[in-house]
Amino acid sequence: MGQGKEHSLHEEINSFWNHLNFNIYTATVLERMHHLDLGLFSYMVKFTRDLLKVRGGNALIIKMDQRLGMIPRYPGLKIFNIGLADLVLLTASEYRHMMKVMPFVLEGLFTKSENELLVHMFVNWNKMYRYSIQCKFTQTDLLQFVKSIQTWAKNFIDILGSFTKNNCRFLKYHHWIHHTIETIKEYGNQNGLSADTYETLHKFYIKTPYRMSNKRDIDKQILQKVVRTITINDHIVSENYQSEIKKKFGQFGKKYCTIPLHLLRSLVEQYEHDEESVTEILEGLRHLAPAINDYFKLVPSMHEKNIEESEATLILYESFTLSNKEQLRVSKNFYNAPMFSDVAILMDSEQEFEVCDGYCFAKVLLLIRIIFKNTLTFNLALVRCITPPSSDNSQSGFLDIVEFVREKAQDLGSKSLQTR
Repeated sequence: MGQGKEHSLHEEINSFWNHLNFNIYTATVLERMHHLDLGLFSYMVKFTRDLLKVRGGNALIIKMDQRLGMIPRYPGLKIFNIGLADLVLLTASEYRHMMKVMPFVLEGLFTKSENELLVHMFVNWNKMYRYSIQCKFTQTDLLQFVKSIQTWAKNFIDILGSFTKNNCRFLKYHHWIHHTIETIKEYGNQNGLSADTYETLHKFYIKTPYRMSNKRDIDKQILQKVVRTITINDHIVSENYQSEIKKKFGQFGKKYCTIPLHLLRSLVEQYEHDEESVTEILEGLRHLAPAINDYFKLVPSMHEKNIEESEATLILYESFTLSNKEQLRVSKNFYNAPMFSDVAILMDSEQEFEVCDGYCFAKVLLLIRIIFKNTLTFNLALVRCITPPSSDNSQSGFLDIVEFVREKAQDLGSKSLQTR
């Protein structure tokens, strides 16, 4: 009790005093969500905004928020449409989404030399974070992990240390830098050392129902609200499961144009005089006729026909659902912004294209269905192929037709398409 009076506000026995040589860090869990997502990364973002404010005032803060809001939509990526209004309200999941885009948001934001150091700090953070989520570690992996931690730690102090009140002497910083590797060596990877599950359970079963109650007869109200929520969720899951069974993939979405194929040239002229037309759609329409003719030269019994003069209907769509449930979009107004999906196309080995692991990267310009009078139907996409940045290949910007599904036609072994 004497020690309690000397070192504590309250005279309570500290159990660790009975183990004088006990290492407190072996009893402290390195929990990634609080150490990194809600801890060190949130510090980085906060102090980075302080740095921007010193270098360029509120103008740089506004510019950073605008860049965050301008990032195009991508499956599984959180978009910060209004920027970072209040960092305190952000969740660990939102910080993880922010990690993916911060190097691109900050690049070229202010003075070149200091800006490059700041971007490299966030890049080094992402490298370190990827090591932290590995399931298994070899000795080489641990050495690389140590190196990445040390590199990021030096960047953090050199660039943002002056914006902290204690020169980066944070407990989480010390714990992460000096005790992460030893913990992994002794207990294995950190993926199981997470409070995320327990906090989610507490929020679902206790915190949210409590806030919804009128604070009277709490236990009964919480139990009723939890039972009601579980019942509703089970019903929603069941309905979604049934709809997933009924839903067919490989289908087009909303169509925005239906014309006879022989009127394609007039459609191009109409879009050329339309001030609201989108560059990608106009480019696709201009090149659609020759691309279609080249494509149908490969189709048996049709290679001698002039496709433009044939009795066929051309339908243009805004979306297409792939078999992996991803959606391709070709829309001039998707959440108030143009949206044209980027894709990876698995090429035939005979094709002379610049490829990366067998794939050619492209942007979808048009989603097309062509229906002939004899009910023969072709589901196609017009894409603009993009070669890797390191290549000087002249095929960059090359337009080509890619086939989705052929109905009542022979399989030509055409290129298959996947979302990137």
